[in-house]
Amino acid sequence: RNFIRQFECSRNVALVTSEAIFLAKASFGAFRTLTKGSFMPLFLWKKSYEIGIAENDTQHRNLVGIINELSDAMITKKGYIVVPHILEKLEDYIQSHFTTEEEIMRDTKYPALDEHCQEHLAMTTKVIGFKRACAKNHEINVVEVLNFLRDWLKEHIVMSDKKLKANIQTMDA
Repeated sequence: RNFIRQFECSRNVALVTSEAIFLAKASFGAFRTLTKGSFMPLFLWKKSYEIGIAENDTQHRNLVGIINELSDAMITKKGYIVVPHILEKLEDYIQSHFTTEEEIMRDTKYPALDEHCQEHLAMTTKVIGFKRACAKNHEINVVEVLNFLRDWLKEHIVMSDKKLKANIQTMDA
């Protein structure tokens, strides 16, 4: 028998099956429709998140994919297995995306460049810390990684990068 439920991801996400309920801490205000053995992504991309630069928007979508990959693994109780791979993907993302975004900010003479770069440095430092913890003893709090990434989306991409978008739109006007 399949159960179908919708849960708001404000504190916990539940995978409902006929056998068990697995809870994973997650939040972004998204909805999931869950059926036996299947689930929707934690984070769904919205056009309103775009900043209007195709390369940047594609990179942001890729980050959403990385977050959803970790969330899906956690729901299937495989978070600890995939987290090293996720951290490698994040490192690649950081190198590529931050270089691209900071170049755009310099080219457009973005007034908050230094502040924005400090946010990038903070994320880089955090991801390096996660990687070191994982490499040292392969013990890492997967929920902490997911929550950090969720917060990064909420606070950086949805808020800080929106300021970059507004700056670019002002220049185009």
